[in-house]
Amino acid sequence: MRYLRAVWQHPHVTFHPGITVGAGCQFGRNVIIYQNTVLFQCNVGDYSYVGGDCTLKNCSLGRFCSLGKEVQIGLGLHPTYMISTYPGFYSKLA
Repeated sequence: MRYLRAVWQHPHVTFHPGITVGAGCQFGRNVIIYQNTVLFQCNVGDYSYVGGDCTLKNCSLGRFCSLGKEVQIGLGLHPTYMISTYPGFYSKLA
């Protein structure tokens, strides 16, 4: 959902223009999401903020968290059940 719909559905969150909020996002109290940020399947805890130009997917931020500009979280498809997420352990080499 784009900016205006997000503002309407989450009145307790301060959204700056240009944000995109996907389905499954939940927000705590007094959260601030800065401009041009994209969120999908994220939980953002109370009193946290996400800086501008960020992309967050499939993640959970606790209370009182602060993310700077241009942070990217959860974009890869790494197996988390293995001892390491290093691609050499699970990628097939040609």
